[in-house]
Amino acid sequence: MLLAAKASEEDLKCADQIVYTMEAIERGHLPDEMCLVELGEAFNVEDPIQCQRVVRHLLDVVSKGSIGRAVLGMRQLFDPRSGVLAPDSDVLELHPRLVQALHGAQQEKANEWSVLAAPGQIKPGDFLSFTVGGKPLCVKAKDVLFAGTDREEVIYRRRRNQYFITAMVVAGTSSHKGVLVRSGAAGGAQ
Repeated sequence: MLLAAKASEEDLKCADQIVYTMEAIERGHLPDEMCLVELGEAFNVEDPIQCQRVVRHLLDVVSKGSIGRAVLGMRQLFDPRSGVLAPDSDVLELHPRLVQALHGAQQEKANEWSVLAAPGQIKPGDFLSFTVGGKPLCVKAKDVLFAGTDREEVIYRRRRNQYFITAMVVAGTSSHKGVLVRSGAAGGAQ
């Protein structure tokens, strides 16, 4: 498959304007920007002056962008060999292989540890890894109180009343250091 340059914003505007112009003419009137007397001025294909104006207008439009890049880009996108769009769909939707790959990437991301950066990031059941008093711990979040607020408290051992306040962790004022989070929905080992 031959690769073509990606259409620029100017190319897309050019394509839009050509489509708009041709559809207006097909409906029997001039595009608004060509009307001299009033909007919706009728187009007469037998009028050589109007035809000349339309051709000049189209030439002016194509001088500002490349209809070819826009059309060739779409042809490549629709080419089944590109593997971008679902070949059997009547609408623009991703190829099933891409959907599967994206789903796999989301699963991998769910399995990754991330630094605790803000309230609302931890859900009950999420895995937590941190040090407290110099001792490393890996635990599950049992509960999250005031979730998503500056008062958020993450409880990881209820019986011992062990918890941390997310805002203090983020600010670096908590005794809980280096807090990492991994989604509990990801499953697997800690």
